Amino acid sequence: MNEKNLKSVMSIVNKISQSNKAKTATDKSKEPAYPEIIGSWDNTPDNDKIASYVKIAEEQIREETNEEVIDKEENTLEALAVHLRAMQFLYHNFHHLVSGPSFFSDHGFFGDSYSEIESSYDSVVENMIGTGSTPNLKELPHNSAKIMLGFYSQDGFFNSALIAENSLQSLIENISKGEIDQGTTNLIGGIAEMSKTRTYKIKQRIIK
Repeated sequence: MNEKNLKSVMSIVNKISQSNKAKTATDKSKEPAYPEIIGSWDNTPDNDKIASYVKIAEEQIREETNEEVIDKEENTLEALAVHLRAMQFLYHNFHHLVSGPSFFSDHGFFGDSYSEIESSYDSVVENMIGTGSTPNLKELPHNSAKIMLGFYSQDGFFNSALIAENSLQSLIENISKGEIDQGTTNLIGGIAEMSKTRTYKIKQRIIK
C-alpha cells in the first residue's frame, strides 16, 4: 500500500473510532459497531483488530474510487487506454512481488505481460492521436492508478490478473459495438486476442 492510500486508510480508521466513541457516549448499553483498537470490549488481538479496521477502510476507498467516474464517456478508446495503463501498473507490480517455487515462471509471465500491455497501450494512444482525438495524458496515469485498485483480489496475483483481463475483454466488446473505423477494429481485435491468450495462461496457474 502506498503512502497516499495508507493516509486514507488511517483517516477512515480515525473517523470510525471517533464515531464509535460518540455512539457509546449516548448509549452505554449498546456495544460499538467496531471495537476500539486498544482497550476493546472484546478479546480480539490488537493486530487482528487493526487488520479489520484496515479492511473496512480499504473497502470504503474502493467504493469511493469506483464512484469517481472518469470524466469521459464509457466504452471509448480513452477508457481503453486508461484500462491498459492500469493493467500495466498492476502486472509490473506483480512482476516484482511474485515469490515461491514458481517464481521464475511467474516472474517471466508478468514481465512479458506488462511489456505486451504497454505496447497495446502505446498503439491505442497513437491511434487516438492519428484519428484526431487528443487523450488527456496528464490525468490518464492518475485515473489508471485508481482503476488498478479495483483489480486487486485477496485470492492472489493471478485472480487479480483474471479480473483485469475479463474487464478488458468486456470493455473491448462494448467498444466494438460503436462506430469505429476498420483500423481501430483490427487494433482492438488484436488486443482482445492477446488478452485471451494471457487469460488462458492465468487460468492454468489458478487451477494448479
